[in-house]
Amino acid sequence: INVAIVEPGSIFPADLSTAEFKARLRELVTIQSHLKIELEHSSSGGKLEIALKNDLEKEVDVDLVFRASQNWQTAPHQLAFTLKPGQDATGSVVFSASTEALLPLPIYDYSVLYGGEQLYRRTEMVYPIEPSKMQKITDWMLLGTFGLDVSEELVASDIVPSNFIVDPLPIYDKSANKTYQGKHGNIQWQAHHVESGSVNLDAVFEKPEWASAYGVTHIKSPDARKVFAEIRWGSNLGRLFVNGVELTTAARPGEHLFYGRVYIELPLEAGWNTITIHSGDYTGGWSYQMAVDNTTNALQFSANPD
Repeated sequence: INVAIVEPGSIFPADLSTAEFKARLRELVTIQSHLKIELEHSSSGGKLEIALKNDLEKEVDVDLVFRASQNWQTAPHQLAFTLKPGQDATGSVVFSASTEALLPLPIYDYSVLYGGEQLYRRTEMVYPIEPSKMQKITDWMLLGTFGLDVSEELVASDIVPSNFIVDPLPIYDKSANKTYQGKHGNIQWQAHHVESGSVNLDAVFEKPEWASAYGVTHIKSPDARKVFAEIRWGSNLGRLFVNGVELTTAARPGEHLFYGRVYIELPLEAGWNTITIHSGDYTGGWSYQMAVDNTTNALQFSANPD
């Protein structure tokens, strides 16, 4: 989000604080997403509803543009509003896609001009499930750290250290007694619970550098199904595996990242499914977080199921 910082009186009234003005500027636009995934039908879609009200003292211009997408159709592609003081307006965008090809999700940009000056700009994604309603995974078995075959940041951000790709996944040991050769000696799986869902690997492994680690958890499904999931990569490198098979669209670096987050569909089988995170970091700020759509309460979660 970008909000211009201006002095009171230069663009808006001097008796209005900068913080209050920015808050009122954000309140100009209300956007509600109504996206329904129809798994039993060939297509899914929804509507984005926009409501605007100019309670400020100058004319406001609001522009909303959907980015081009191979999967999603939007109509219209762009909305533009000009509101004089005291005016309000509404608009909507209809979008649809094949249920078999929902990802990546649609993204749009919108900006606000006040008195001809751009003061607010934001990029947002249309979510199939509100992020706050997704179930955060709080229990993991962690294994680390392992070394990366680099000791300085790679010139190109999309280059991945070779051993991060070719090293085989460690076989999860349910007893957690198996020993592995790590970066600084022998290591074993360790249980980790975090109520917030954000796994702080810096804290767990005492701020290592140029290192990687694994996180394993399990999801039980009553049948074979695809479920939406979100990963927030707080790391330079990231890979996701479901039952040993990598979902390449979840990787970091990767073309599907949205502000460090990525949305994927997990192909779950009936029964317990093994979810493996392989995460790597260079010089700190190392974490990850995963959340899953469990709005029907059909799924069960455990780091180490019986």
